Parts: sequence; C-alpha cells; structure tokens
Amino acid sequence: IYNHFDTSKNCSAGGDLRSLLNYEDIDNAVLTEGCFYSLFVYNRKLTDITNLKLPSTTLAPYCYMYLFSNCTSLTSVPENLLPATTLAPFCYAELFYSCYSLQKAPKLPATELVEFSYYYMFEECYSLTEVTTYANDISSENCIEGWLSGVSSSGTCRNLGSAEYTSGESGIPEGWNVVTQ
Repeated sequence: IYNHFDTSKNCSAGGDLRSLLNYEDIDNAVLTEGCFYSLFVYNRKLTDITNLKLPSTTLAPYCYMYLFSNCTSLTSVPENLLPATTLAPFCYAELFYSCYSLQKAPKLPATELVEFSYYYMFEECYSLTEVTTYANDISSENCIEGWLSGVSSSGTCRNLGSAEYTSGESGIPEGWNVVTQ
C-alpha cells in the first residue's frame, strides 16, 4: 500500500522530494524501489509544481511510477523536472497518465532507455504538444510502449538524440513534426 497526497482545494507542491526519504541529509537520500509510487495520483486539485525538485540522476525501479497520474489540473511542469540519465525499469511508467491539461513535457535527457522506462508515460495527455528527448537507444523491451498515446493530434517532438522513432502509438504520433539537432 502506498501513501499519496490528496486535497479538496487547489494546491501546489514544491521542494526537494528526496526530503521525504531523508530530511536530515537530503543530498545522500537514495531512491528505492517504488519510493514515490503514486504520490500525487488522482490529485485533481494539484495545479502547480514549478518549485518541485526531483534531482536524482540515477533512478530505482518504479520510483516515479504513477507519480502525477490523473492530476488533471496540472498544466505545466518545470523543464528540468526529470534530470535522470540512468533509468530503471518502470521508473517513469504512467508518470503523467491522464494529465489532460499538460501542454509541454519536461526534457527527457536519458540517452539509453531501459525496459518499460517510458511505458505509457504521457498517455491521454490530450493537450500535450511538445516533447524533447535525447534518447540514442530505444531498443529495450516496451521502453516507449504507448508513451505518447492519446496526446494532441499535432505537436512537436525535438529528437536531440540519435534514436529513430516509428510513427504511431509507440513512437511519434502521426501529425507531429519531428525536429532533429
């Protein structure tokens, strides 16, 4: 069973999320399997996370899975919210699932994706029109399965890595422009 924050009024979230793991020594807090799993899930009143920090560059399995899933009032996220370059299985799975109002994804700097890492990450983010990815290797099992399923019918993917995406649900949506370096 996982804990999560829920509110009845509009709210924002800020600070270094690692403080929930080790508030006395945040810089040495280590993400563990599932540590922030579903933390804000279904918080439909969460409107602002501009001051939230997820600074870990090495992730653990399931650590951010469903973190903001169904946060339908969330319209934007910090550009550098997800600085991780070493991913783990399911680390970002369904992270922003059904965040209907989200328009622009945070940068995705990881160059090598692992199995299920971006699994349905932005599914049903109907307003999403912009993604920037640095991936070079997307060959791991289901690493981008459905990652942009159900997003806006037009948008831009900035592909700043060397990965070659197909069109469609497990690639870049048809109707989107792909901009390379």
